[in-house]
Amino acid sequence: MVMTDEDMKLVIAFAKWIVFPMVGFLAGFFVQWFLQSRKSRDELLNALAIERATAFQKLWQCTVLPEDIRRMKGDAIIRQEFLREKDGELHAWYYGRANALLLSWRTTRRLFEVWDVLRSDYPFKGRVEKAFSRLRTGLKRDCGIYTGWNAWRRLPAPRPRPGSWPD
Repeated sequence: MVMTDEDMKLVIAFAKWIVFPMVGFLAGFFVQWFLQSRKSRDELLNALAIERATAFQKLWQCTVLPEDIRRMKGDAIIRQEFLREKDGELHAWYYGRANALLLSWRTTRRLFEVWDVLRSDYPFKGRVEKAFSRLRTGLKRDCGIYTGWNAWRRLPAPRPRPGSWPD
């Protein structure tokens, strides 16, 4: 079957008057839907900003290790009382206060990693520190303090505090 010039003109007219407008309409519809969903999400995050920041501050405080544990060597096993206490604090923060609604998926995964380390058979100090650090980095990302790129960069460690300085 050979297309004649008239058949070709008919195909071009069909594309010009039917196909292109439909593609344009669908593209515009999806762009509008995407922008509206982003706007709705941004409005919700703005409405929750103060509550979210307060909850994140409390979670941050839960991840601070006491001085006696910070002074331990990285391969030392942390005492069970501390592990149970932190597990309970994190559980109360996440479930008891409904703060699970405020975390991103990635940071929720970091919190679950912390629980995994706290509940492991060998909770080494270095693993607990690393899990807490990753959770705090996730909180910074959720707050917009860190970008995705910043979250992968390593900060240089500060000098140790002199032993005579108060906490």
